[in-house]
Amino acid sequence: MDILLVMAVVPAALLLWYVYKVDPVEKEPVQLLMRLLGWGALACIPAVILESIGMASLFAGREAYTVQELLIENFFIIALSEELCKFVFLRWKTWKNPAFDYVFDGIVYAVFVSLGFAILENIGYVLEFGLATALVRAFTAIPGHAIFGVFMGCFYGLAKRAEHAGNTGQKWAFLVCALVIPVFCHGFYDFCASAYNEVFDLIFWAFLLVLMFVAMYLVKHMAKKAHPVHNNVYAQMPGQVYGQPNVQPFSQPYTQDAYAPIIDNSLDNIQQGYAAPNQYSEVIRSATPAAPSVPATPTSPAPAPSQTPLTPAPSAPSAPVAPSYDPNNPYLNSGYNPNAPKQ
Repeated sequence: MDILLVMAVVPAALLLWYVYKVDPVEKEPVQLLMRLLGWGALACIPAVILESIGMASLFAGREAYTVQELLIENFFIIALSEELCKFVFLRWKTWKNPAFDYVFDGIVYAVFVSLGFAILENIGYVLEFGLATALVRAFTAIPGHAIFGVFMGCFYGLAKRAEHAGNTGQKWAFLVCALVIPVFCHGFYDFCASAYNEVFDLIFWAFLLVLMFVAMYLVKHMAKKAHPVHNNVYAQMPGQVYGQPNVQPFSQPYTQDAYAPIIDNSLDNIQQGYAAPNQYSEVIRSATPAAPSVPATPTSPAPAPSQTPLTPAPSAPSAPVAPSYDPNNPYLNSGYNPNAPKQ
């Protein structure tokens, strides 16, 4: 049993480690990730309940036989129930979390929830069917759940960014995609796997390979871009540890991909007069073009009006003013000053 548990958990653990390490800007809090892993496992409970209700309602407890029944079972019962439960727990536990400050964080969170679900599901299958099932699912079901999580997290992070930009319509469009696209991929995956046909077997493996390449591209692309979910002059820089204030020098040389968006936002905020200078002031000043100097136009003096000069009235003699004392000016301290400190 010990080797079966190891075989059921290790593939998911390797994928979790990879997603955690590929995060380019900041590593998410470990406690948050462990909680998401646990919530993903708990999502199996409502998913099983929904699947049981759906199967009992549509098929009265029997198995699906026709193509139409397989489509309904795999897309609208199994895939929809599992991805919906994962999505609900994901949004419930991360949407308002302050650590959710980059689009790539959505991918990390969704993959941890999905693989938490996959670990518990895989343990049940492996303990029931043995080592052969563990080997097959290590290259099919476990990567499949991770891929569905990548698609969900990508659109989930973009929805968070759209909310901070004030674009409500785009936010809800991305949230719908974060659920619909994983449901479609999961449903087609299950449909091909349950069709028991040589043609669908080939389609299954081809579809799985395409999903793997697309998911890997999305992970690398979103990690390279490192888009923040909000335009904030104090956003964290690449290499900075989460939770530390922005008082450290740059951890890597200035590059356009990493720092240009933050510099642009900083310039806009400083021009509007409400951004305080920070450690990026030198980069901002170097990136700001100097205003061209305009030479002054020489003007000729206006001719003085011809008027009869007035004789100034005699003024009363002014009283002598005692020289002021300045400890840093010895020439001003030559006179007597009664308020001067004694030497």
